Amino acid sequence: MSLTGLAFPTDIPWERVCYSEDMADTSACDQAAPPKWQSSIAVFRYVPEEDYQQHEGRRLVYYKVTATISSYQPRVDEVEGALARAGALTHGEAQELDKKLNSFAACNGAILQVSVSPHKDGVALGDYPYIADVQPRQRALYEQVTDSNEVASRSLESLNISKGGGTSWSQEVLDVDKGASVSGQVEVSGSYAGVGGGVGAGGSYSHSGEWGTRTLGQQGRSRVETTDASREAREAYSHTTQLTQMYNLLQAYHVGTNRVMFYVAPRPHVLEEPSGFIRGPRRIDGVQDFFLIVNQAEDQEFPCVSVRLDTGHLTVEPEMNYDTTSQPPKELSVDALGLPPGELDPNKTAAAEGSDPVFSLNYDCFESLVDIDQASATAPAGFVVDYVTNIGMEEVSPGLGSTELVIDPPSPRDGRSVTLTGRARGRACHRNAVGDASNQAVLTAVGGAVAGPIGLFGGLIAGATGSDALGWEEVKNAEPGYARRTVRVHWRSEERTKKVGERRALLITTRVLCCCDEPSTPPKIVEVIPVILQGDFEIVHPKRETGSGGPADEQGAGTTPGVPVGVPGTSTGTGVTTRPQVMTARAANDLAAFVLAETARVASAVDRPADAPGRDAELALGRVTALAVEIPRFRRLLGRPASTIEGLGTAAEKQLTEMPLPDSPAGVAPSRLLVAAISTPALAKSLGVGESDALQLQLAALGLGKAPKAVGLPASRRRAAPKPKDRSQHGAD
Repeated sequence: MSLTGLAFPTDIPWERVCYSEDMADTSACDQAAPPKWQSSIAVFRYVPEEDYQQHEGRRLVYYKVTATISSYQPRVDEVEGALARAGALTHGEAQELDKKLNSFAACNGAILQVSVSPHKDGVALGDYPYIADVQPRQRALYEQVTDSNEVASRSLESLNISKGGGTSWSQEVLDVDKGASVSGQVEVSGSYAGVGGGVGAGGSYSHSGEWGTRTLGQQGRSRVETTDASREAREAYSHTTQLTQMYNLLQAYHVGTNRVMFYVAPRPHVLEEPSGFIRGPRRIDGVQDFFLIVNQAEDQEFPCVSVRLDTGHLTVEPEMNYDTTSQPPKELSVDALGLPPGELDPNKTAAAEGSDPVFSLNYDCFESLVDIDQASATAPAGFVVDYVTNIGMEEVSPGLGSTELVIDPPSPRDGRSVTLTGRARGRACHRNAVGDASNQAVLTAVGGAVAGPIGLFGGLIAGATGSDALGWEEVKNAEPGYARRTVRVHWRSEERTKKVGERRALLITTRVLCCCDEPSTPPKIVEVIPVILQGDFEIVHPKRETGSGGPADEQGAGTTPGVPVGVPGTSTGTGVTTRPQVMTARAANDLAAFVLAETARVASAVDRPADAPGRDAELALGRVTALAVEIPRFRRLLGRPASTIEGLGTAAEKQLTEMPLPDSPAGVAPSRLLVAAISTPALAKSLGVGESDALQLQLAALGLGKAPKAVGLPASRRRAAPKPKDRSQHGAD
């Protein structure tokens, strides 16, 4: 073996290749540093000397990816700038808002993807560079029956690469406490006559366990160190370096391909607290180093290295519900009465006489004009119909009376007005000419039978003067119609303006770094997922969440079948309680698994994270809106129509009316609160403007600034939003 082959291991002099440029402080003395609580990535490279390139026609390149996995604090310059310019908040309100905007969410799961690919296109897949080995590959947590019930294995900072240059070795810390045993004895002796005695005590204590290190591999081995340790190192290792590791669960995937994935999970809870409850999953925080050995063709340029970091952050957001108490309910009553029509009533209309042919021959039946009684109510500004209940029993005459309740616009849109209508008409049957003749004949026949010719003559006189024989009355089946009903209309706010507690939400962020020809991208929120806990802290996916109906009728009467009475919109009632912020260890572990599962799902679903729309502005705007609805003067402002937004011209107002927003009926301008509360992308799509203009309009709706000029302009005069740059993607991007 040559003397070069026995050289001491080289401490790798890493060369930085690329880093997250958005985290660089370009002016150290202006106190305007980049955000403290955001992730960052740096990639380092080293090429071993020719003596360690053992693969003919191939080249080994060492990479170290350093990822700072930290909490996340969304920063939105447009929102913060609008607040600074407005100056409409008091000192206390500004402090509270600053607290909301500057709060950060701890990281509870991360997925790091690294890919290497050729610089040039057209390279055969078999000639792609590949990742031959990585460290760390795995980090596990062992549960032991010890005082703390948990022991973590972890890699030491020392990492060694074998003489072949393509295999790495690391060590594992043993920290296994096998428990202790204690024994003791006490002896007492004495004498009676000699008056003597004695006391003796003794005991023993033993503590067993495994401490130290062992080499990771398929099997363990023992090694005897000699005084020639330097020669041992020269023969066994080629290079050394130092890695900083976190004591968290970790698993590597896809070694041997041109991309690898590292799954980083928080340490689970295995010990219940004395109270039985804990605050939630543990967090991941700190610097994590990943070592990669890349094998590529020696005639190729250094590969493009693409790094993507997806992180999941649990945070607590205010849980808002509809305001159902500030506006008192409105009662509507109708009482329609239709009297039987008279024989000479010019407005009467013909009605069916019935199935008796004799009756139909002698009587004509009529109905009076419909008597209509109507009552209506319109929702106050900023409110819509929540639900409608019957007060008491509805009273209608069968066939002659009816009531109708109409909510406009109909469900599923939010109703803004309620109209209750009662209709009733009277009915009566009058004797016709045939009936009069029959009545005359009956009277004459009855008179002749009783008094002979004199009685017959009297019957003729009685019929002529309008007398009625028994069963031959002038008016039959006279019946008035009626319709009586009272309802109570309950209102709710157009948007959720009432804070009723707090609930957890999961923020999924992504960051991309490409060590090639593309710039790095700062982290951004790509998805916000509500975390719904039910029962014994069971996690329910948001898509399976169902709403609740309105309350039952106050008098227990129920609603009339077929009448459109119900709960328009998506009201969840008022029975919302604060979500618990403590949970059992098992529930916390389940929640941590949910975070990682959702992070992995988003990491797979978002194919081009650099071009994916960020939701940081939406989150920051939501926090500003949540504070605004708690301040009375802002709440009154938000209840006004959108037409009152400063800087909103006639054309823009018309545009908001003719191109209605979701849940806003055509022809009705939405409230300022609806404009502020809708998601920014949805607002931009509805108005046909860019998301930046939509965000500015939402801030103006909150009273922070003016509406942008682009809102309300014809499509031909709007400045087209810039298209995303068409970048070639590598690996995980």
